[in-house]
Amino acid sequence: MSRFCATGPGSVGLVYEGPLDPVQRDGVSGSGTWYTIEAPETGPFTNVNGTSVYGPDNLGGGLVDLVGAYTRNVSGGSASGEDPNTVGFLYTGAIDGSTSSGYRSFQG
Repeated sequence: MSRFCATGPGSVGLVYEGPLDPVQRDGVSGSGTWYTIEAPETGPFTNVNGTSVYGPDNLGGGLVDLVGAYTRNVSGGSASGEDPNTVGFLYTGAIDGSTSSGYRSFQG
């Protein structure tokens, strides 16, 4: 099975699990399953307004590592090193993004 990640429409990331084939279903390509991924509004994730997902790693058993970034609404409207508007994250858990304890935020 292939895994493909991309920035989704609007403010969510997308993860596709399945074969890369020409099948069309409900207006989307591929006979596999598409999952929406959104950075959670918990812990270090605050004021999230967009999620981008890339760099998938299939761990097997329905588990993945995903690397991505999320955008935030910053205090006072101006980003700074202490209050950035784009922050990286790593996710390890179920492919559908439902493992809430699997998200870790980081800023370089």
